[in-house]
Amino acid sequence: MADLIIQSSIFGHDLAGVTANRPTNCSVGESFFDTSLNIMLVWNGTAWVNQGTSGTITGTASLQGIVGTDSNLDITGVAGSSSAGGIVSLVGGVGNGASNAGGAVTATGGQGAAGGAGGAITLAGGVPASGNAAGGAGSLTGGAGSGIGAGGAVSLVGGASGTGATGAGGAATVQGGASSATNDAGGAASLLGGAGAGSGNGGATVITSGAAGATGTGGNSTITAGAGGGTSGNGGAFAAVGGAGTAGNAQGGASSVTGGAGQGSAAGGLASMVGGAGGATGTGGGLTLTSGAGGATSGASGAVTLASGVAAASSTNASGTVTVQSGLGANGATSTNGGASGAVTLKSQAGGTTATGTGGAGGTVAVTGGAGGAATGNGSGGAGAAVNVTSGAGGAGQGAGAAPGGAGGAFAAVAGAGGTAAGTSAAGNGGNASVTGGAGGAKTSTGAAVGGNGGTASLVGGAGGATASSSANAGGTGGAVAITAGGGGNASAGTGNGGAGGSITLTPGGGGTSAGGSAGAIGVIVLAGPVASPMNASAQALSSSGTITLPTAGRYLRTSEAGAVTGMIMPVGRSDGDEVTIINTSAQTITFAASGTSRCANGTNVVVASLGHLGLIWSATDSLWY
Repeated sequence: MADLIIQSSIFGHDLAGVTANRPTNCSVGESFFDTSLNIMLVWNGTAWVNQGTSGTITGTASLQGIVGTDSNLDITGVAGSSSAGGIVSLVGGVGNGASNAGGAVTATGGQGAAGGAGGAITLAGGVPASGNAAGGAGSLTGGAGSGIGAGGAVSLVGGASGTGATGAGGAATVQGGASSATNDAGGAASLLGGAGAGSGNGGATVITSGAAGATGTGGNSTITAGAGGGTSGNGGAFAAVGGAGTAGNAQGGASSVTGGAGQGSAAGGLASMVGGAGGATGTGGGLTLTSGAGGATSGASGAVTLASGVAAASSTNASGTVTVQSGLGANGATSTNGGASGAVTLKSQAGGTTATGTGGAGGTVAVTGGAGGAATGNGSGGAGAAVNVTSGAGGAGQGAGAAPGGAGGAFAAVAGAGGTAAGTSAAGNGGNASVTGGAGGAKTSTGAAVGGNGGTASLVGGAGGATASSSANAGGTGGAVAITAGGGGNASAGTGNGGAGGSITLTPGGGGTSAGGSAGAIGVIVLAGPVASPMNASAQALSSSGTITLPTAGRYLRTSEAGAVTGMIMPVGRSDGDEVTIINTSAQTITFAASGTSRCANGTNVVVASLGHLGLIWSATDSLWY
């Protein structure tokens, strides 16, 4: 017993006891075991401190309340000896009981003083000492779930702002390491959802900016590829790519750029895809919308749709406009010409080629106005949308000199040419070009209202420009309207005939039938102005018993004769109803042969008086001119 008493007071005080019995009459370095806290303390000359706060702890130790000095608190793995350095692990305790959570591991920067910033938290992989070894990885990994439990979340959250009116919340940054060598790439920064197992979906990756306060704007979400190097490095690419389907008939993942929804009367957020600006003399970045390629065997390629949003029901508002618009032309300084605006092209691609099959048809280009809305009750149906294809107006010439204004842009509706053919196959026909007014709407009920009129199809030349000139300058001539049929194809080899030229047919609409009333009258063809036809400049010289040559253009034929001619013959007409007017420019007469020879129905009684004219019409049925 005496030995025990001596052992318990070898330093002149008890060696153990409750917190309240800690001695104060100690020398530096003396120890005391606090039975209230179950910790070993050491006297530093002024206070009892936890023996684990200084020196080295080896093996396994259970520590509570580790507090650093005002400079550092270092927890360092042991340096390796021909081996890897020692691992430093912070592991939350295992939960005990049926459903208690495991202990959290929290790393929190120290609180700043009144005007000081809070302490930073840094997670950094170790730097290699030399050679080409990679830096140590830095990982934040949520704990694995058990059974059907979800895996633990990993969050990077900036600190909340102070209570001041204008303090911003702290930023949260995921950033790859900078390269220190000359040509090495910087480290990648990745946000990657976890892979699903079995039939489970892969984890989502979400980048969401902070919500605004009561009247503030929500935070922007910006993903910006890295800038190119200072001399000639290209800027980094930015790609938003949906995940590929991996097996079977699984679809590829969607990729969406969607503006935020508006609230109340505010507009929805704009969704923009904008190519980068060119350098001082470089071309601006292109913007390409390309649908996915078809599958390797027979899958069709994906469609590209530009569609405006639908207006809400009963709002009476029109749906949004879809505009395909080129950039403005650059303005010219003083004598420098202005730049042309960019072209807008709607173009389908060529059909696919084939060796022995039929080549694919070229894709159709359709510009179709929307149908008017139906009225399901007693309301009126909406008008169909107009389709306007208008070439650009010429630029104004505003100078005081003689520089003219620019010509208006041309407008052409040209059908595609027929395809060529080799061997014995016939070449393809040229495509049709049609300007057709819309059909009038049918009256489907038994009421007294009439059916709708058919739409007018107009080809109208532009009006001539007015002139404000104080001299004798005339106003501009109105634009001509030309309807020209295609010329026949040449037969450049062999004995085949040349192709006939295309006909021009002006056909008025037929009158509608009636179940009880009279049929509608056929429409008329009205030529409101003078009608002119080409006339041969050099009169055709005639001699007796000769055959007259029909004009190659128009229906007027000028002739001349040295004396009276007889026994004249007309050729076969060019088409049924062909009209020819013979204009005799001489003081002599022209008499035709008998009907069987001259092809003139009235035979020798057909005479063109001197300095007179005679009109003839060909009947293909009778093979005679009348």
